[in-house]
Amino acid sequence: MRKSAHAVYKTEYHLVWVTKYRKEILNKGVSEYIKLKLKEVLKYCPGLVYLEIGMDKDHIHIHLVIPPKYSVATVGINDAVINRYVRMQGEEDAGQAQLELG
Repeated sequence: MRKSAHAVYKTEYHLVWVTKYRKEILNKGVSEYIKLKLKEVLKYCPGLVYLEIGMDKDHIHIHLVIPPKYSVATVGINDAVINRYVRMQGEEDAGQAQLELG
């Protein structure tokens, strides 16, 4: 649970960003640059916390906490499952990783 001046919350999100036309452009250098820029976002969005960041050649997964003062939609699934899924990006052999509902 996290606290702000007027709320106690646990709002976690799983964001997926895909490259245009699923082009495989997220090589090691580009991925490191994106991670650097994601850290800069924290300066402008107080309370935002990255739990996991995972990248593959054509998409990025981010499991994060966004305070309720920012307007976004939520998803419900086990935290450990999302963290494992995001962490395993780029390591899965074929297709999408299967999520286990717990």
